[in-house]
Amino acid sequence: MPETYRRFRSAFTGATIGVAVIDGSGRLTYANESLCRISGYEESELYRMKFTELLHPGDRAAIGSFTNERRLLTKAGGVVWVQTSLTIPGGQAGPTEVIAFVEDISERKQVEEAVRASEHSFRIAAENASDIIYEWDLRTGEVDVFGLHHPCLGDWPAPRNYEAWKSMLHPEDRERLTGRAQLIRNGEAYSDEYRIVGRSGKIYRYSDRGRAIRNASGVPYKCVGALSDITADRQAGEAISQLAAILQCSQDIIVATDTAGAITSWNDGAQQLLGYTAAEALALSITALFISAGPARRLLSLIHQGQSSRLDEALFLRRNGSQVPVLLSVSPIRQSDGQLTGSAIVARDISARKQTEREIAHHALHDHLTGLPNRLFLADLLADSIASANREASGTAVIFVDLDGFRFINDTLGHEAGDALLQQVAQRLSTHVRHGDRLARMGGDEFMLVVNDVTEDQAALSVAARLGEALR
Repeated sequence: MPETYRRFRSAFTGATIGVAVIDGSGRLTYANESLCRISGYEESELYRMKFTELLHPGDRAAIGSFTNERRLLTKAGGVVWVQTSLTIPGGQAGPTEVIAFVEDISERKQVEEAVRASEHSFRIAAENASDIIYEWDLRTGEVDVFGLHHPCLGDWPAPRNYEAWKSMLHPEDRERLTGRAQLIRNGEAYSDEYRIVGRSGKIYRYSDRGRAIRNASGVPYKCVGALSDITADRQAGEAISQLAAILQCSQDIIVATDTAGAITSWNDGAQQLLGYTAAEALALSITALFISAGPARRLLSLIHQGQSSRLDEALFLRRNGSQVPVLLSVSPIRQSDGQLTGSAIVARDISARKQTEREIAHHALHDHLTGLPNRLFLADLLADSIASANREASGTAVIFVDLDGFRFINDTLGHEAGDALLQQVAQRLSTHVRHGDRLARMGGDEFMLVVNDVTEDQAALSVAARLGEALR
């Protein structure tokens, strides 16, 4: 075996990623400890297998790819996501052998899946990072790179010596190299994260994992390790943190449910508006927040079907028993494969809007000065009274009140005095109106009273007399 291979196999025996050598027939002729750990097979068992036997049947067709993500079948029957990088060493005399670098990326896959599951307000791109496998000669400072045709560090070509790599580091991260140097001198494994300052000033983040290799004298003479580009992962984590902060700071109700309608997340805006703590809300169904069963059933149907929709108005029940009107929208939450996992619900308090609508409606039908029904409202009141009289075989009387000399007051004392007089007249008349009768201001100094349930003329005349007495 050439010296290069002996050095290579020695270097990767304790590497943190799986390394295998595959002969021309596809069988494993070398497997390191990490590959045994990932697969669950003993080293001797791996030597009796072909590399493709370790792969999920659906991933075997892509074995010719140099770098890919595949599912590795463990001895226990489980599946582990790995990233494999294949290379064919040069200068071989005899059947071609392939070197396979196998990294367990299950954790990264879980992170990517978590990123894909959190998206409705806000977009995260997850990229697969290809590792750079390096061998660093501690005596000369030279660095050999394995596994990739054109490896880069950020937007820089992969450095070929330690000083070049050190110069790429963010100045604040260089200070931590002292601690790593001590681990290397002790022949221990090291792991850290560093920022690389790109040519354009962009910051790239890398995870550096490696181990010092000792010579026969027990002195560390080289390091073997892997650099993983974790920029996308860190950006995704920061995006998730930013999104979570935005959701928590929002004054709107923002919650998530599972497909059955059970609440799975609850923001601060929901707690402030409805009074339920997150612990209390997570024990509830979303339907428990509704006053009426109809809107609750409609929302639950939308959740079950994974549909997006909007409810222009619904009533939510606060923890203290009071009600709050909300504008509500619902959107489905799906995994990357399209599987429905629940729904995101955003509800906005529209109490102020409803109050404004009520005020507008009131102003449209009432006199702004006296607060009495206006001419428009009086027409409806009179129509209702006549219809009721027809049903009850009774009658309706209309009493017209006009103020004599009102123009003289306006002309001599001013409109403010006239307005004050009209308000006093409205108050006096209102105190002498029977329950069920309706007093309205027609405009100017004219008022009209609709007297309901009149069975005889004398009843209406008595009401008119009381009104006249009220104005004396």
